[in-house]
Amino acid sequence: MFKRVKIENTHKEELDTVIQGNENAENLIIFVHGFGTDKGEGTHLFAEIADSLEDSYLLLRFDQSGCGKSGGPEQDYSIHKSAKDLESVVEYARRLYPVKSINILAHSMGTVITTIFNPNSINKIIFTGITNLELQNIADRLEQRILSKGGIVDKSGITTYPRTSGKVQKLGPQFWSELSEYNIKEDLTTLANKSKVTIFKPLNDQIVGNGEEFDEYKHIPNINYVELSGDHNFSNKDDRINLINNIKEHLRQ
Repeated sequence: MFKRVKIENTHKEELDTVIQGNENAENLIIFVHGFGTDKGEGTHLFAEIADSLEDSYLLLRFDQSGCGKSGGPEQDYSIHKSAKDLESVVEYARRLYPVKSINILAHSMGTVITTIFNPNSINKIIFTGITNLELQNIADRLEQRILSKGGIVDKSGITTYPRTSGKVQKLGPQFWSELSEYNIKEDLTTLANKSKVTIFKPLNDQIVGNGEEFDEYKHIPNINYVELSGDHNFSNKDDRINLINNIKEHLRQ
């Protein structure tokens, strides 16, 4: 089964959504993409994961507002607005699909969005990668990346970010202020007390970094922290296969 639907968020914007997989499955998985991408994720990571799971699960992937084919001004994108998008999608799934369990699979900035939403009654939450605990570090890295691409960073106005696709992405001031103010650890600790949280951390993450700054995740109670070979998007074929096999095994447990 494969179909496209529109889900309305709290701003009356339409979120472009793909639903695929086994209509008779007892378990549903909602995918939450990261910054500057869409429901396919970078290098088609989500598309490949979904295709590998579609025989056994019902799968829902959506573009956050201002991203991909969804409505909403691009410059209004922010982590809290995307968290409300996720809330709208979870509510939609609960209304339409009386499954045994709803699970979430999030990547990169999608892990922050999931943590901000902090949903109840979610069975398993899988993070394929995660940001630095200090989001200001992520903001600093992004600022340098934008400047290196010839973009303009204006944290009180509109930032312009030239992407490799040729598109120029626009970011508003809300995006920057929320990154500098949010502390992920407290909400993640709460989330891990409500759902089974597993983090698959790529060991060679060229986007958010590596090293000791991630060790603190290992000490948050009830989190299963697994280090895997790979870059930010698990771009190498063997690394991606290994990630997908780990996801499948975790979902079966």
